[in-house]
Amino acid sequence: MANVTFMTILRMRVRGVIKPHQVHWYENVFTGERYQFALSFNEVRDRPIFPMYAEHRDRAVRLADAPAELVVHFTEAGHLRIEQVYPPTSVRRMSESLESTEVVSLFMGAGEGVVPQTLSVQFGYFSPLQGVMIVVIPLLLLAAGPALGPMIGRSSVALIARLRGRLHLGARGATARTRERGVLLTQDVLDRIVPGQTSREDVLRLCGPEVEEEERRGEPGRSVLVYRGWRAVPETRQRMRWIATVEAWRVTAQEVRIDVEHGIVKDVQVRVRRRRSPSPDLPESGE
Repeated sequence: MANVTFMTILRMRVRGVIKPHQVHWYENVFTGERYQFALSFNEVRDRPIFPMYAEHRDRAVRLADAPAELVVHFTEAGHLRIEQVYPPTSVRRMSESLESTEVVSLFMGAGEGVVPQTLSVQFGYFSPLQGVMIVVIPLLLLAAGPALGPMIGRSSVALIARLRGRLHLGARGATARTRERGVLLTQDVLDRIVPGQTSREDVLRLCGPEVEEEERRGEPGRSVLVYRGWRAVPETRQRMRWIATVEAWRVTAQEVRIDVEHGIVKDVQVRVRRRRSPSPDLPESGE
């Protein structure tokens, strides 16, 4: 066997050389399954065996002076996707003799020592449909981006508003937050507005400056101050310690119209609408 023209071939069946690479399920759908291939020389992975190997490594099989390499052949190169090769000095090329085969090889040095020489490849195969999806889906998203952005934004806002209207987060016994909008005048404030006595300035001081003012054409010195308010009180049922569902909303809408003539209140009209609703929406003016 001293003649270098002779070659010794060793064939063996080894388990664990190719292992599945853990990725998310949606990555498998679009890009196919991933695998990790590892082939090494002069490597002892088990810690209990390593001291024995380091002590008796002079009896281990050494590399010959002739060039030696670790080689991996990947068939069906048209559907192959190699994501990572280690070490970076490894060579990737198409096979000169095998059809549609990609070769990854690593030339090994003949130096002695306990440093292993390892060739690792992370790869996967994809179907023709997955190959089309990788190209088409980004193009579709890029083309539909200006239209999808506002649509997703509006849908997200509507979904969040719906969840806020149906769920309440808080400790058991905590009161759900009441929603209010505008100005709601209490009965005590309304009783202090006396027609013929209360001035316009007193109304603004009692009720606040957040008011709508209507002026009537042809009637100088006469106007109407309008205060509108809305309140929604939830009716909740405790489901878990920190989660309660909103069964319904008690919605109250108030509209107060104060007629003012020459700076003095002439009339006060109060309109209150109440309803029980599945959502805390402001009632329509026609209800």
